[in-house]
Parts: sequence; structure tokens; C-alpha cells
Amino acid sequence: MWRRYVFESAHQLPNVPPGHKCGRMHGHGFEVILHADQDLGAREIGIDYDHLDSLWAPICAELDHTCLNDIPGLENPTSEVISSWIWKRLKPQLPELSWVTVYETSSCGAHFDGHNFRIWKEMTLDSAVQLKRAPLGDSRRKIHGHTYTLRLHLQAPLDQVMGWTVDFGDVKRLFDPIFKQLDHSLCMRYPISSIPIPQV
Repeated sequence: MWRRYVFESAHQLPNVPPGHKCGRMHGHGFEVILHADQDLGAREIGIDYDHLDSLWAPICAELDHTCLNDIPGLENPTSEVISSWIWKRLKPQLPELSWVTVYETSSCGAHFDGHNFRIWKEMTLDSAVQLKRAPLGDSRRKIHGHTYTLRLHLQAPLDQVMGWTVDFGDVKRLFDPIFKQLDHSLCMRYPISSIPIPQV
């Protein structure tokens, strides 16, 4: 089962290079999803939402409407560090906790399962398509359009200085040439084999 929560907070990342936008104080409407696996615990009855709510309430009270940098353990409050911080607070009280997801924005965030960090970055592209192999008379044989959302998932060790696995900005920069090829274009012009895959 899972339950979604929100909190509004400010933060800045103290270890980023000079000029990096995340080095300035800014804020987010963070979202957190707590995932619980009943099989990890020993309860005779299942976990209910009220139980999750009661465990989340004191954590939310500490995070909401604050500067995260002022909270012990969150001096470098990246999405990865926040997810790990929440995990450490909840896991002793909730053995069923299987992973914590932190949305920094609607298009990027981090997961932590107690061992591994994964981040994602979503990018949206608008393209035209034409399915020439669709059956005769099928409307998909004509040029038409779609809005696609591509979610890139990356798993890497946590950089102990930066507090992240990969900078979201670097992910966007590395994949930008692919998106420029596909966005606002006719997708059939680009066979998959012709699109270079960036190395992260």
C-alpha cells in the first residue's frame, strides 16, 4: 500500500558550484509517498491509512513551512537526502516500510529503499507520428500527434559531498540533444538506431 503527503519548504544546496541555481535559497511544494509492504512486518492485522497518517504527522510538523537546511541531518537537503532522512525516522516504527519517494517537483524526484537511491527526471515532448503499417482505413495511417512523457530512471551511489546521485540539471543537459531531435518533429524521421544514447 502507499500514501501520498505534501509539505511546503525552502532549501538551498550548499555544496553546488558557484552560479548553480540550487545554491540560492528557493522553495518547493514537496510530495512524499510512503510505500509499505505488509509482508515485511509481523502484524496480525494490516496497516491502515490512519496508522501511516499518525506516523507521518510529527515528521510533517518538522518539515512543513521551514528551511530544511536548519533541520539536523538535512544540512544538504537534496531529494535523495530527504528520502533517506524520512526513511531513518520511519523504518524503526514501521518495519513494513519498503521505500520512500520524494517529489522535488512534478517532474523529478528520488526513491530510497534503505539501500539504493534512484532518481527520475521527466521530460515532455510533442511529436507527430504516422503509422504506415496500420490497417488500410485506420486513422493512424494519417499524420497525427501525441504528447509523450518520457521518464528517465537512474540508479547510482550517493555522492557524499553533493548529496545526490546525479544532478537533475545534468540529466536534462545530457538528454537534451535527443529531445531536440524528437520534440516538435515527425518522429518517423528518426529510427531508434540513429538516436545517440548519452553516457551518464
